[in-house]
Amino acid sequence: MPLVATSAGAHDAAGSPAPRPRGAFRPSPQQQALFDHVGRSDAHVAVDARAGSGKSTTCREMARLLDARGLRSRYACFNSHIAREFQADLPASCEAATLHSMGLRMLK
Repeated sequence: MPLVATSAGAHDAAGSPAPRPRGAFRPSPQQQALFDHVGRSDAHVAVDARAGSGKSTTCREMARLLDARGLRSRYACFNSHIAREFQADLPASCEAATLHSMGLRMLK
């Protein structure tokens, strides 16, 4: 299901505005649609985008939004070096790992 950003913005079930990313970061309409979805839903989200399109920044900001809601998240990275580097930028409630390491943990 495609996510669409609206000018009215997202609101949760109580009518409160959905949380917004922190700092000077200005999200694109596509990123804002993801943030709106993460701010009001517990459904899983998959981000499929090309190199250099802002996936890492988007995932970091989504991790912070989920952490603010008291939710845990998990991010699959291409290799262990990237996973370690990405983990350093995430809240403690979030995990970055390779698909291989996630699968191995499940098998154990």
